[in-house]
Amino acid sequence: MAIRYGNVSTATILQFLFPVFIIVCLAIQYRKLPRRIDVISLMTAVLGTILIVTNGKIGKLALSAAFCFGR
Repeated sequence: MAIRYGNVSTATILQFLFPVFIIVCLAIQYRKLPRRIDVISLMTAVLGTILIVTNGKIGKLALSAAFCFGR
């Protein structure tokens, strides 16, 4: 669906962002903070994804509404 409504590069980026969710879920499940390197990796991945999907313009999203909401 991501490729259908968006484009291949954005879908791939979002797919590889999934480890962020895994680390957050494990931290909540075990009630333990992630290691420093994990936090740095998370911040870098999220920041990079934000820059890519906004084309560097934080106030403007470079994705279509259909891609974001699946319609």
